[in-house]
Amino acid sequence: MGKALVASEVGGHKELIRHGQTGLLFPPGDASALTGVLEELLNKAALREALGKQARAWVREAHSWEKTTAPYSDVYARAMERTRRSRIPIAD
Repeated sequence: MGKALVASEVGGHKELIRHGQTGLLFPPGDASALTGVLEELLNKAALREALGKQARAWVREAHSWEKTTAPYSDVYARAMERTRRSRIPIAD
């Protein structure tokens, strides 16, 4: 069974979930909209499956550990290089 993502449209949720493609979003604090989204997923197995498959594929493609950590690795490497270059040898 596919696992569709459901979240309110706040913060990082909007970055991680593409409404109608990788999951379903609803306005924050709107219990009626949440109920509608959950009912839709409960009643539409094909939609659940499609969203789940698309979500897994998108996360593997866009949010792999390699892609997520690469920018940090670059920053640390540059910082280490600057630190290495800025060291002044001490004469005895």
